[in-house]
Amino acid sequence: MSEFNAAPDSAEYERDSAGDMPANGVPADPAPADLEAFWQRAIIRAHINPLSVIMGPSGAESLRPESYALGSTRAEVDLLAGLVATGRKRATSSWRDSYVAEGLPLPEKGQMSIVTDGSGVPRALVQVTEVRLTPLPEVDEAISDAEGEGTLADWRSVHEAAFQAECEDLGIAFNPRGSVVTEFIKVLYAGD
Repeated sequence: MSEFNAAPDSAEYERDSAGDMPANGVPADPAPADLEAFWQRAIIRAHINPLSVIMGPSGAESLRPESYALGSTRAEVDLLAGLVATGRKRATSSWRDSYVAEGLPLPEKGQMSIVTDGSGVPRALVQVTEVRLTPLPEVDEAISDAEGEGTLADWRSVHEAAFQAECEDLGIAFNPRGSVVTEFIKVLYAGD
């Protein structure tokens, strides 16, 4: 599940002459070949299994992790992917009720993912170091600071609006006392 994954109304965006979306358009899906090439470099550079260079991949490393983009516009996704890749963004938060509504499992400690930019280019391999469930009114500076996007007031303003929009898109009621799922992450490898 990605942070702020609500897609804008496509009528608001016109394609340019090449058929691409403008910078504020919907983020592009990553190409499977790009993800695979990134994953193969990350295995070696992050020392996930240094023996794989000699002996070939093990079962676990042959399964490429899922990828996701943070944000809802290409510009926002580019910004957030850059913050992750440089280590400034060490956490990401999502709405627990969205996982339930979509029948998705919550993230788990140790889980790896590939973060992509707005053009679908892989930018960082990250690993979840902690998953924290926090009632929205109890979100504090530790979470907003780890998110790397501004003050706690900034975090509340942006995230509450995003969570409300996501609930509306999913057809579920927004509970202002609902839980936030925060994944604390570390970068294992940032693209070359």
